Amino acid sequence: MTEQRHRKDSPFAAQWLIFGVAASLLGALLAWNIYRGYAETGAMERERLSIRAKIAAENMARQLDSVGRMLSGLRDDWARWEKLEDGSDRANRRMAAMADVMTGVRFIAVFDARGRISATSQKEFIGQDFSHRDYFQAPLRNPDPDTLYVSPPYRNVSGVYTISMSRAIIAPDGRFAGAVMASLEPEEFRMLMNSVRYAPDMRAYLIHGDGVVFMAVPEQEGLTGKNVAAEPGSFFNRHIASGLAGSVISGMAPVVGEERMMVLRTSQPAAQRMNKSMVIAVSRNLPEIFAGWRREAGLEGGLFGVLVLVSGTGLFAYQRRQRNFNRLVAVYQAEQRKVAERLKLATEAASVGVWEHDLVSGKLFWDDSMFAIYGVRPESFSADYTAWRNSLLPEDVAEAEAATKPALEGKSYDICFRIRRGDGQVRTIRALARAYFDESGKAVRMVGINEDITERKRTEEALQESEAMLQATMKILPVGLWIMNAEGKIIFGNAAGQRIWAGAHYVGVEQFGEYKGWWLDNGKPVGPHDWAAARAIEKGETSIEEEIEIECFDGTHKIIFNSALPLRKSDGSISGAVIVNQDITERKQAEEQVRTLAFYDTLTHLPNRRLLDDRLRQAMAASKRSGMYCAAMFLDLDNFKPLNDTHGHDVGDLLLVEAARRIASCVREADTVARFGGDEFVVMLGELDADKAESAAQAGAVAEKIRSALAEPYELKFQRDGSAEATVVHRCTSSVGVVLFINHEAGPDEVLKWADMAMYRAKEGGRNRVHFHGS
Repeated sequence: MTEQRHRKDSPFAAQWLIFGVAASLLGALLAWNIYRGYAETGAMERERLSIRAKIAAENMARQLDSVGRMLSGLRDDWARWEKLEDGSDRANRRMAAMADVMTGVRFIAVFDARGRISATSQKEFIGQDFSHRDYFQAPLRNPDPDTLYVSPPYRNVSGVYTISMSRAIIAPDGRFAGAVMASLEPEEFRMLMNSVRYAPDMRAYLIHGDGVVFMAVPEQEGLTGKNVAAEPGSFFNRHIASGLAGSVISGMAPVVGEERMMVLRTSQPAAQRMNKSMVIAVSRNLPEIFAGWRREAGLEGGLFGVLVLVSGTGLFAYQRRQRNFNRLVAVYQAEQRKVAERLKLATEAASVGVWEHDLVSGKLFWDDSMFAIYGVRPESFSADYTAWRNSLLPEDVAEAEAATKPALEGKSYDICFRIRRGDGQVRTIRALARAYFDESGKAVRMVGINEDITERKRTEEALQESEAMLQATMKILPVGLWIMNAEGKIIFGNAAGQRIWAGAHYVGVEQFGEYKGWWLDNGKPVGPHDWAAARAIEKGETSIEEEIEIECFDGTHKIIFNSALPLRKSDGSISGAVIVNQDITERKQAEEQVRTLAFYDTLTHLPNRRLLDDRLRQAMAASKRSGMYCAAMFLDLDNFKPLNDTHGHDVGDLLLVEAARRIASCVREADTVARFGGDEFVVMLGELDADKAESAAQAGAVAEKIRSALAEPYELKFQRDGSAEATVVHRCTSSVGVVLFINHEAGPDEVLKWADMAMYRAKEGGRNRVHFHGS
């Protein structure tokens, strides 16, 4: 008996095993997809932060290199000026011009061996003693002429927090003779740090090599001037200990007490030997980075739970109905062995009552099961047709009686009706019957069965509800889900799929050519039989996350992950396919935005230094092939700094944008206009002429055109919170340095250096003019 029951239960156990394996595989796939989303989110954010940190570090290195070169040149010039009668006046004018031109420099001075100022960009400080400052003490203690000394952050006499850079002046006899110093302009570097921020929770820091915070953007109370190297386990200490140029660190930041993802990058120009480097750090709040991922993971996990619950409930209900059915069959088979004619009509029923109606006498004959089904005692039942009719619910009587007439004519009798049992319960009954006729063809009796199908009806209704819940779950999935038959016809498509395609009407594999798509990796069109759905149906192939650009039915374009899985029958033949579409257009656009930010200036949308270097190399290669000269122009706006100081950087930004537009309008489309930094621009003219004199004439004409355009007055309209729109009219001329180059006679850095030198000559010559290198 136990062995027989085990054989009956084994199919049910196998069903649960299959269900468990399928749920586990689906759960594992979901977990893998969630984990991959987490990893991709973290990797994308690390990439974005690393690019921003690298851009800031490179810009910082160029500023430090520019200041270092300026100090070296100033020290060399000082040795000559010192011997002249008006040398101090010349030095003062030169340093004042440099402080005005170099937007990153606030103050320049020359100190004697005792730490007193001999010459300066601000004459009121001449003769004052600054020997106690670190920027003088460092070269005094270690007078190395090749070392660029970077002081820790400090407050200057104006109360401004700044950093100074200095070089030692060595007398011909080797003695320490003083130092040259330049203090950095904090607002210039604040603009640099603010330009790399792209999210409200993002923070940027500029840290001295000793660990003292010079600048935090946005400002954080108590952080500026703090020595983060003194904090055990700080991200700064971990970066320095790594010895790497760049570090990516995630976790609890001890200094700010928050979970952050931080990229730290050491900024030190290769051409300068500095006693201390600078460290750029950019970070984001970890919970904010993964907020979107957590929402998607929660939704996917919840949908998976609902799917497993609904599927498990459906399987349980099905097995319960099957067990009840099996029990009914067993009872029926036992009765069949005992009863012959009465149970002949009930071969497919179980737990049924058998009845016979004598049409001549009008008597009813019930077996014990009939009395049990109707819930009455044999002694209390009148055993006639009227008594049976009275047990039916009034609304079912007419239909039940109407089925009797066809049965008496030899037709089938198979109806369902509801009864009220003797104990008051309402049950659903299925009745099967057959009429028997005498020799004359007259119906003389009917023999039939009644089966209580109440539980079966409830189970069927529960299954229908479960199927409806499963359909609803698939409809609200956040990815497009399509189910197709073997002919390629859609038999199910959820709302997300319709949104992705803006409608879909597959009618067969032969119509797949109506769908337009291009492979994202090579741009080639997707052929009718190349679609993942076609390959799944025709070849049984499984495709996972193929990247395709599609043209939707409303004419718009999107980029999707396209996946397909063939569906098979029990014999292995293909019965259809499941297709999953995921819209990744916004993700791809975000990746493209990161790439654009690496090569273009965020304010003027002009190429930045990185892209300019690439364009210069291309121009040199083209010049080698064509034998024609090219030209580079270095432009610096005169009288720009007073606008910033008077009206603020937002108004200064308006002028920079207008200046960029004017410069671009003066050159050809094939030429390059780049923002070099601050109020400096570089223009590159390609393939002018094979003759140098003619090339110089063409370049000079363009330079004059630019100079004239930039000299026109600027009408700058702006509006601040709570105030009316205001207009500032500002005049801002330009100094332009021009250099011609051909082939690879010099590298990009040398060409820009020559143009920069020519620009300085234009500055010294009175500004608002053009100066050619070597003239």
